[in-house]
Amino acid sequence: MVGITGPGVHGPPPGLAVVPATSQGAFPDELDIHNVPPEYKREGTDWCAVFNPKVKRVLDVQLVHNLVHESVVCCVRFSSDGKYLVTGCNRTAQIYDTKTGAKTCVLTDETAGKAGDLYIRSVCFSPDGKLLATGAEDKQIRIWDISKKCIVRVFDSHQQEIYSLDFSLDGRLIVSGSGDKTAHIWDMANADAPPKVLTINDPDSLNGDAGVTSVAISPNGQFVAAGSLDTVVRIWDWTSC
Repeated sequence: MVGITGPGVHGPPPGLAVVPATSQGAFPDELDIHNVPPEYKREGTDWCAVFNPKVKRVLDVQLVHNLVHESVVCCVRFSSDGKYLVTGCNRTAQIYDTKTGAKTCVLTDETAGKAGDLYIRSVCFSPDGKLLATGAEDKQIRIWDISKKCIVRVFDSHQQEIYSLDFSLDGRLIVSGSGDKTAHIWDMANADAPPKVLTINDPDSLNGDAGVTSVAISPNGQFVAAGSLDTVVRIWDWTSC
């Protein structure tokens, strides 16, 4: 068993259990983490991982990078090959080399209005790693050519901000989820085509709010899953809708 605490840790992976870093609590067997031998413990300034000496150790925990930003970071996503990490924050998407931690690219839409904040709520690499999709508070989905650092197309049909994005495995489709209670499916090869719109119109949704906060498209491209604020995950066979 392992205990992990720290900022951004929202739940333990399989085989892990949460232990407050300053706890003297009963996990396991009245465990006092301060008395755990160093070989069974990893610690940082605001996190701690404890390994159970009675269980074969199959993983390790080590902080390798601190990627400091100038604003709140709303989202993160790895490229499919794991070589890069993109972050979305106020007005910028930033790409980092996961091996070195170096910032390799900053993407900013200079044509966007300068008044107020413009947080990027969702980011997603295309499967081949050449494109990046960003969804923002201004209801727009921007598709970036990473090497040229320029926007190659904009999808604009949502009525509220974009919370989630996902590419299909072949890169042909992108699905977006918004606070407007819809998921939109876009054809990357035909930017002028209207999206396929999947709408949550259940009158019994919790408090009448079914804003879509997370979307995913199945590996075969047939199904779209959408998680929403009304505590429901809906799965559509969008090819038959």
